[in-house]
Amino acid sequence: MIGYIYSNVDQAPYAEYGGFCVITLASNNSRCMLEKFELDGQKIIDYSWSPDSNFISFQYDTSCPYCDYSDSPQLAIADVKTGKYFPIGDNVNGFQLGLWRPPLKP
Repeated sequence: MIGYIYSNVDQAPYAEYGGFCVITLASNNSRCMLEKFELDGQKIIDYSWSPDSNFISFQYDTSCPYCDYSDSPQLAIADVKTGKYFPIGDNVNGFQLGLWRPPLKP
């Protein structure tokens, strides 16, 4: 799979939105999730795949995707299959995006 963040701007009425999409190379299928992701004007600005490719950890912020600055980055995790996500915390840095742990086995 290839993942990417997209951002789009509607001209009338002015609204900016975006999301995260994946393209499955074997089937050439494309699917977007986290579309119109908005929590008080927040946008997805960076992401990292889990080792098994089932999840992404992502930063969201009021800055633009891949800007060279961030205002107050927040961290969340999303299930790639369902698109469901949950926030982890605030005031994080990019190094925390890739801190995946192996699953617990009882």
